[in-house]
Amino acid sequence: MSSTGDTNIPNDVPVGGLSPIDEGTSQSKAKVCQTKKMSFTSGVWEHFARLKDPEGGKLKKATCNYCQNSYTYSSSYGTSTLWKHIKNCTKYPNFQDTRQTLLSSYQSLSQEGDSSLAAWKFDQELCREALNRMIIIDELPFKFVEREGFRYFCSVMQPRFKLIGRRTVARDCLAIHKGEAIGQAVESCMIEWGIEKVCTITVDNASSNDTAVGYLKKIFSNRNGFILDGEIFHMRCCAHILNLIVKDGISEVIDSISRIRGAVRYIRSSPSRAQRFKFSVEKERITCKSLLCLDVPTRWNSTYLMLEIALKFQKAFEWFGEEDVLFMAELKDGCPNDDDWDNARVLTQFLKSFYEATLRLSGSLYVTSNSYFHEVFKIERLLDESSKSGDAYLSIMALKMKEKFDKYWGNIDKINMMLLLAVVLDPRFKLKYIKFCYSKLYASEKVSAITNRVYGVFQRLFVHYQSLATSPPNKVQNLDEMEVDKQNLDACKQTIDLVDSDFVAFLEEEESVDTKFEVDKYLEEGCEKQDQKFEILGWWKVNSSRYKILSKIARDVLAIPVSTVASESAFNTGGRILDQFRSSLTPKLVECLICGQDWLRASPLPIEVEGKLDELEEFE
Repeated sequence: MSSTGDTNIPNDVPVGGLSPIDEGTSQSKAKVCQTKKMSFTSGVWEHFARLKDPEGGKLKKATCNYCQNSYTYSSSYGTSTLWKHIKNCTKYPNFQDTRQTLLSSYQSLSQEGDSSLAAWKFDQELCREALNRMIIIDELPFKFVEREGFRYFCSVMQPRFKLIGRRTVARDCLAIHKGEAIGQAVESCMIEWGIEKVCTITVDNASSNDTAVGYLKKIFSNRNGFILDGEIFHMRCCAHILNLIVKDGISEVIDSISRIRGAVRYIRSSPSRAQRFKFSVEKERITCKSLLCLDVPTRWNSTYLMLEIALKFQKAFEWFGEEDVLFMAELKDGCPNDDDWDNARVLTQFLKSFYEATLRLSGSLYVTSNSYFHEVFKIERLLDESSKSGDAYLSIMALKMKEKFDKYWGNIDKINMMLLLAVVLDPRFKLKYIKFCYSKLYASEKVSAITNRVYGVFQRLFVHYQSLATSPPNKVQNLDEMEVDKQNLDACKQTIDLVDSDFVAFLEEEESVDTKFEVDKYLEEGCEKQDQKFEILGWWKVNSSRYKILSKIARDVLAIPVSTVASESAFNTGGRILDQFRSSLTPKLVECLICGQDWLRASPLPIEVEGKLDELEEFE
């Protein structure tokens, strides 16, 4: 039996030997060869991919093309195992579920007492998914699934459910946080909202978001749904980057912060100590009415506020330390000394710019995209000047923060051009302001390269919007609308016949020339006066008749949020979820739980845990 004419057999798979069978070969060997050949030409290989077997054993493996699970098969005994899997593979496009369904009453989550009758069948995977959802939304520890009460409840409620352990739950929760799943969720929202073209998408710097952005880029590039070929699509959250920069700097003076934190914690630990500290405040004649506040170490803004208030009571702390004999003994890190207070003073002055910038960039009720360049430029100058300071701690801290700053904003190639175009579209600054600011940091050649690049992107964006304005609208009309349009068209034709066609052509040419140079006309005009009451959106609304295309660009660019969170949540949400059950979780798991909880909370039953915590902090 020769296999040279069989085109269905891959070259890398030996089938009974590729040489012809000798006359002396036994009949049993020929039967084995025939069985092997039939197995490799089976239709099951349309659904499986064979894996190479380096050891050359009888049992081989194949991977399902739909669920990516691997199964063993034997070259001698056929592929019945593979056929059985295809019959039961839920991801197979032609899968038919033959399991028996039951009629069950489902209760609505939104209104008590409401229920509906629907077909139900047991699904192990669906039950596991619901369990993971409960763990994330209700902030339960992973060990909850191994507790006796929960296991007994499951055995009574659904004996067919196979119980899983805490490690399996952790893996399932991580699977929910995959970047591709995020991208698919965003894609479904865009389809539902009818969004066909995307300018930017603002996300934080989690690695899963990079994967999600890559997925969306692939999807929208296939649909031609990008502006400027997607080079401005990925917008990184500015508040999150500032958070990362500050955390790197704070690590250099962590010892001084720990000693002041210990002193504040000691005084706040009992009413009697707080009363004695109040006496020391009166003794030193301190008029400040603020109360000592204890920070959350994972939220640097609370550390800034703690140090800012504690500095006002420095003399009271010193007097209290001399009068309270236990003050020195109970502080693990020691009592704050003069160097600690000096470091805290320098740190608070230094962090004030970051604190105010984060608040401004994280606003949700006003335009923030045109504020980015101002805030980031001030921070860059502050880091450059502080790195040359004679204070050793400040210099080291600034250098470390500058290193993180350069990672995201140090190179013009890493900055999203929309952030620079936003300040160009501010009629108080325009392109001249970018040139003015960068001239204080770089040489003239680099400044020219930056401004030329911004101007080039501005022109390309104008051409893109101009093409959208001249293209016919993609609108589905009903018959009545089409009839009305036809009547209007006939009326327009009658009107045009009354006008000289040459004059109409002249007007069209004049309008095209006028719009062609909108960019240059806007940039060459003088800047508006600096006024705190200036409303940038109102200015563009008034001048939309002069700048027909640029006003549409300004509408979209100024609407871009440069932060993904509101100001009160910009610093860190980790402190809200790290209770005694989750204090030992890895950063990746914490990020997964926080994000997963936010995505899954679409039910009409709100969880008020965060609101109560914020209310308690405000009360304290």
